[in-house]
Amino acid sequence: TGGGRLIQPALVRAVDEFFSRLFEEMDYVGEAANLRLFREAYGPGGWGRRALGRGGEIVLPVPYEELSGGRVLSMSWVEGSPIGLEVTAGEEILPAELARRLTIPPPRPRGPRADQLRLVEWGISCTLSQLLVTGLMHADTHGGNLLRVEPRQTRRLLPWRRQPPTLAYVDFGLVSRVPHNVRDGLICAVAQLLFARDTAKVAALFGELMLLPEAVLRDAPTRVKLEMALAGAADRLLVYEPGAALPEIRFDALVGEAARIAPAFAFELPPYFLNNARALASLEGLARSVDPNFSIVSSIYPFALTTLLADKSGSPLLRRTLDDLATDPETGRLSLGRMRRLVAQLAELSRRSKARVYRDILGTRGGRRLAWQWARQQMTRGAGRAVQWVREHLALPAPSVA
Repeated sequence: TGGGRLIQPALVRAVDEFFSRLFEEMDYVGEAANLRLFREAYGPGGWGRRALGRGGEIVLPVPYEELSGGRVLSMSWVEGSPIGLEVTAGEEILPAELARRLTIPPPRPRGPRADQLRLVEWGISCTLSQLLVTGLMHADTHGGNLLRVEPRQTRRLLPWRRQPPTLAYVDFGLVSRVPHNVRDGLICAVAQLLFARDTAKVAALFGELMLLPEAVLRDAPTRVKLEMALAGAADRLLVYEPGAALPEIRFDALVGEAARIAPAFAFELPPYFLNNARALASLEGLARSVDPNFSIVSSIYPFALTTLLADKSGSPLLRRTLDDLATDPETGRLSLGRMRRLVAQLAELSRRSKARVYRDILGTRGGRRLAWQWARQQMTRGAGRAVQWVREHLALPAPSVA
């Protein structure tokens, strides 16, 4: 390279940030502050916990501030075991590649392995909530910091019903803050890439993602090169199997591809990028150790779409992206086919009926707005056709001029 820099100094700052966070893990005062913030969001009654729904339970330690200081951090004991994800003796899983060759669907784990997978999937949902909703993310989610906790026994719990997974978080020395514009940008990038397969729209979001300065994105030649690079990366990374709702992709491969094309542009990999990518890659590895056929995209995509539909912050970017996904690019009108495809994907990935998905969508701000726009569009088109019919069939002859 002739001694030139391969990546902009922002990457150096990101690495400095990463190692400074390692030193911060020895700052017990800061860790106690992180734990308090995390409990406000995901503790009992926390707004982030309420947004997650009833898919599982979260257990967090309680800090004892009167017994803590700069050299020691005291907190309540959490009874649990690290997520070990051991392979159950005598149970085998058909590898994904062999299953594809035999053209049969790969089976999901059963028994204890199924419970382990449900726990990791709940952990991924919690991480996505932290990344895309609250912006307060535990960035050190390896198996030792995530504990499996026995669910609470309640009298109302029916014996034949499966108990929800219960996950405990410990070690809050490494917690990332994700800016609001980055959260919106990530949601929109996932939707544009996986639903619309529009890498040009993804490139336009690099400003919100803090990956490129707006001045660079406004440069037409650079923008074209970036779109071409992203299209090539998508072709290499996204493998669409026949009949599959979503492509196969490894998250760690996605991070590697991003690092590969970074030298060609003035990429500014911000601190959140490395920490959060590391957290998601760790969870994906945990899930694949239980189920080799696991796809983290199947968790990220429906979570991003439901967050896009909910749009609780009233974000203009989320609103524009949702309208873009539901609009036929050729006619510029809302497309019933595209909206039906969106519902079908959500139903398949969430394992819910289409009727349930329709009802859930109509309960969101974005869903109601699309329904109203669709009804208004149909009324306008119907009125236009009625006027045209009147003109063609009931028009009176023009009056003669004396």
